[in-house]
Amino acid sequence: MGNSRHHLWQKRWTLDDTAGTATHETGLVCRHTPAGAAADNAAYIQSVLAIKNGPGNAPKMVQRLILEAAAVFRAGSTFRARL
Repeated sequence: MGNSRHHLWQKRWTLDDTAGTATHETGLVCRHTPAGAAADNAAYIQSVLAIKNGPGNAPKMVQRLILEAAAVFRAGSTFRARL
């Protein structure tokens, strides 16, 4: 796992408990929802990611990031303790 590009993915997120958001280093901002997470600026981040990674990959990347945000919200204080 150490060689995976997703290794230590948690460190790429910043939690804001006051706002109830998690922000990825790409700029994607996700809100905590009953279903897990929802992105506030997914279309913009997808367009930025498409420039570097291609228009076919960008939507999949944004969906993966939203799933990561949901995992960050589920982990809560455990997530912060690992950082």
